Formats: sequence, C-alpha cells, structure tokens
Amino acid sequence: MYFPEATMSESKQAGAHDPTPALALADLARAGYLSMRQPFMQVDFEVHHLKDRPGYLDDLLRAPTLRGDGGSQSRGKHRDVGTFMETLSTSSFGVGLVVGTRTGKALGEFESKPHDGSSPVKVVSQSTPDGLVFLGTAKPNLTFLYEASRVFEGIIVLDDQPKRVFVRDGLLIRKVVAFIAQLAAETAHAPILSLQSPVQIPSASWEGEPGRLPRSSSLAVRFAIALQQPSTQLRLRLGHLVERYCEENGLGLWLSDTRPGYRSGNWFLIKGLDRAKAAKHADPTFDRVGGHGLELCMPMTLVGPARVGSTDAVLKYLSRFSSASVLGCSISSLDDLAFIHLQLAVLGEPASARERLSQRVADATSGEDNTLGALERTLDVVLQGDRPYADNEGDALLLNRVGDYQVLVGPAVDLDVAGGKVRKLGIWVSWRWQSANADLFAPLTTLNDAVRALGLSNGEAPNIEYLVCRHVGDSVLRAKGKLALMSDQVDALFPNTAYELGVSRLCVSLEDAWRAAIEDADVPGVSDVTVSWREYWLGHWTAPA
Repeated sequence: MYFPEATMSESKQAGAHDPTPALALADLARAGYLSMRQPFMQVDFEVHHLKDRPGYLDDLLRAPTLRGDGGSQSRGKHRDVGTFMETLSTSSFGVGLVVGTRTGKALGEFESKPHDGSSPVKVVSQSTPDGLVFLGTAKPNLTFLYEASRVFEGIIVLDDQPKRVFVRDGLLIRKVVAFIAQLAAETAHAPILSLQSPVQIPSASWEGEPGRLPRSSSLAVRFAIALQQPSTQLRLRLGHLVERYCEENGLGLWLSDTRPGYRSGNWFLIKGLDRAKAAKHADPTFDRVGGHGLELCMPMTLVGPARVGSTDAVLKYLSRFSSASVLGCSISSLDDLAFIHLQLAVLGEPASARERLSQRVADATSGEDNTLGALERTLDVVLQGDRPYADNEGDALLLNRVGDYQVLVGPAVDLDVAGGKVRKLGIWVSWRWQSANADLFAPLTTLNDAVRALGLSNGEAPNIEYLVCRHVGDSVLRAKGKLALMSDQVDALFPNTAYELGVSRLCVSLEDAWRAAIEDADVPGVSDVTVSWREYWLGHWTAPA
C-alpha cells in the first residue's frame, strides 16, 4: 500500500475522530521495523534487456558481478556481495529479461549516494554482447504488503495455438493487461503481485495423455492480485467482472483454486476460448496495421517504489496511443520495488534497422529525468510518430503513481518469429534455501549442472522461461521456475511406457540428480527441492509467486 505523507497534527486529528485501521497500523509497524534493520533504505538493482539464449542466467551467475564503476566483484564459494537475492527472469518471443536486487550493499558509484526519493536515481547502463544492463538503486515502499495467502489469481487465454505474432496480438495483450491493472487498482484497491505474458495454459485433462500435455508457453496473460482485505463478496465480484470481460470478447479464462489445502497451479476452467471472436477484440487500427508481421521489439522497464495503481497508470497512458502494441509483459514486485517490464512492438521496421532504432531511443531518452517525458520520447520512436490524445487527468495520474520511477529502454531486439512452432514442454521446479548467505547462485547452478548431466540440453544450460525468487523472512529464499525443454529430446531420452509417462520419469531423474549435485556442492540449508511437469504437483511448501 502507499500512504501519502501527513503531519503529526493531522495524524492526531484523524485519530481523534476516526479510529486508525488495524491494517494501516500493521503496515506502519512493519515499515518502522524494516527501517531499523536497514537504516539506509535503498535497494540496488540490475535489469538486463537481452536477446534470449539458453544459459544466459547461468553464465551471469557464474561470471564476475557487474559494478557501477566498471569493475567487478569476484565470485567464489563464499562471496562478499553475492548473486541476486530477489530475482525475476523471463523470456518470450526471443526476448529475455533478468531483474535482480541486492539490499544493504550498494555497488560502485552508488555506494555513497543515497537519495531522498524526490527524484529518480541516475541509472548506469552497460552494453554487453547480449544486450543492455542497467544498474541503479532506489528507495523501496516499505508499506507494500505481500500476502501469499490472499491472492486472486487467474489466466486469460488469447490464443492456444503456436503462431507468428502480429500487431493485433500485441494490441489485444495491451487491452487485457490494461483491464487487469484497472481491476486491481479501482475494484480491488490492491497491488498487482505479478502479471506475465506469454504463459503456460493449464492442461485440460487430468489423465495426462502425451498428446494433451500443454506447451510451455502460449499467448495468454497470467495475473495475481493481493487482496489485503479479502472477502467472499470481493472475490465473487472480481470473478464476475473477469468472466464477463472474457465472455464479451471471446477470451478463455482459468481461475486459481482457493480452497484450503490446495496449492498454486490448481486451476478451474471457467470459459473456453472463442478464437474468432477474440480476433476482433482490437483497436480501430486493426485494419491498418493489425495483420502486419513484426520483426523487432523494444524492451522497456519502469522501476520504482511498489504501490497500488502504478501499472494501471502506465497502461492507461499506453492506451492513449492507437497503435501501442505490447507483445509481452513481466510485472512484479521485488524487495518492495515495482518492475513493470513491457515489450513494445516496433511498427514498420525490419530487423536490419535494429542498431539505428536502438541509437535513436538512446539519444531521445538521454538525460531525461521526467518519467512522462521519457515515455513520450520512447513511444515517439517506437510507434513512428503516433501521438497520444490529450488527457491532463491521465498525465496527473501517471506522475502521481510513477513520477519517481526510472524508465529503462532498449536495445531493439529481433523477435523469434518461428520459435512458437517448436513444441517445448514446461518443467516446473522449486526450492527453499534458509541461510544468512542465501542467494540464487547455488540452487540454480546445481540445477543446470543436473540438466547437463542428463543430456537434456546438448551440453548447455536449459532455457528458463520463468523464474521468481523471493525473500520470505528469517533468511529464507523461496523460488519457483519453469524450464522449457524440447519435446522431441525428452521423448527420445525418456520414452513413454505402458505404465508411466516419460516426462514423469524425467522429473524424478532430474530431481534426484539435482539433489545429488547440491550435496556434492556441500550447500547447507537448501531443501524442498522439487521437479514436476505440472505446477500443482510442486511440493506443499511452495508459496504462490
């Protein structure tokens, strides 16, 4: 939650007439406790925009730590700065994103420069062979509340078939994401915990026939909204609004099972997809640019204190552009910072224009500290001069909710236009590490070693389509992710038998190999290691993420 500042006298007057809500007092107490533990109150972050390739995150964890001063911090078995704490990693249509945070240990030029929160912190960008890396620091919103047991979660399906992505697909994704963001901000009055696209669609069959296993990724949007004051009435209202929206627009809908004892990943099919009707749910630009194929996208990430309504404000602004096409999104909160990542379709430009567009965006946003100005300049380049309609209230909302955010843009990245036709299986993994030195390094690198040992990735680290790692208190990190493995390779190494699916034997073998790798690496405190081809079958210790 986000509370505006108030004077002491105002607080006393409010308390004299209206009892302070218990939730507000709990949030303030939490903020005070964290302030005592972290007096400098800053979070260092890295954001990687890249051309996706298998093993990028593995290479990043094993390589020296990037520093703002251009130096490096060596990584051994016992590292000082360490790898990322809370982490988000996603990939879609050949475009990759890695976000990592560190608390209490600023790097390089940020070490002696804590800021007052009145303006965005200057972010340092570094070019790499894979893309751009942005390093910065920001002040978190300590009153942002993450309650895993109070989540309204669903999946809206736009298309369940592999296909080349078009402008109309991005227009539809934008409209769906904008609807969810508005639902969270204006109906639930609650923060978005995660919002992802594309994602895996749940299996429609419990028998698990080989032909019915879902692909690792499809054109769909998965969302999780934190209900800070949940009630049956609110859940029913949210469910009704989402179902009506999907019914009107031909979209498919799955809602998460919220019964006690049921874990994340158990879904109820509410409405099937009407593909023909869904194709018509686009902006008036459909006839002009909707059917155009795409070759480039421009990654953009907004970073700032997590607060209710930030995603809604950004999407309302984007919706003022008639041709703003969002091909993918990864929106999440890490260490009480919001990371709003959008993959913007570049209209009318071939892949050969990649470097020119990247330079144009870099020049346009260089030295731009104003969030609204940075967005305007970026979209002017990406959308070839498409202008938004005037909306003073919308501008005020944007500045109120994300005016202190940094806008990280570029470089332009080639889209993988044919990758969706290659059938991949999603393999879910999870773990828990309780240690004062817990980070992402040991559990993930040992998992990648286990994948290599089984011959599942041609000697390379696997492609990680989704990974989230969160700090849940008491020096405990929990993580959940999804690997994308080639279906043909899995079938060749683990064929089906009369009694068992080959993919089930794969999961058992990989889990055993992973546990053995952790034991050989002598990493104490790693537990609850699980591998499954169905998210719901991850261990009961797995928190929703």
